Amino acid sequence: MYINFRDQQLFSIFQKLQHGEHLSLEDGLVLFKTNDLISLGKMANFVQQQKSGDAVYFVLNQKIEHTNVCVLSCKFCDFAKKKGEPDAYEMTTENILAHITPEIREVHITGGMPPDWEWERYLDIVRGIHEKFPEAGTYITGNLKPWYEKHSDLKSGNKLIIEMLEQRRKYKLTIGK
Repeated sequence: MYINFRDQQLFSIFQKLQHGEHLSLEDGLVLFKTNDLISLGKMANFVQQQKSGDAVYFVLNQKIEHTNVCVLSCKFCDFAKKKGEPDAYEMTTENILAHITPEIREVHITGGMPPDWEWERYLDIVRGIHEKFPEAGTYITGNLKPWYEKHSDLKSGNKLIIEMLEQRRKYKLTIGK
């Protein structure tokens, strides 16, 4: 395969890809910083063709916004409501489970952080999803994501999320006070 590289730094990286060699951190930084997006896309297509041919794979995932009630007051957020405001809502675990389709393989939990929710409530949600949909991974995004990323390896799914939430309940949330 021939690529007319505008960014010559990509040429040696492409040679590594053609020979099945692993890329270094420095290679990754070059790829990240390049403005030669056409060549970068052609390199990515080469790797994809080597791995999967013309096959395309999708993961069926679903985003669940369990609540829009939030203790935070992020200036950029147009989603959050304070408890008792019009349009504020909080879903029960049963509501959440009823919204998940049986074919699902990933559930992304995102939404607010109500000031009165105990961490056991999050545990109940994650456990309920895991029990009803054992093949589905559960991922936490949004306000809980920074803590989740700090305390889990992102690859282990439900069990680590449950452990993370059990550890997290030891702390008091004081943001927004």
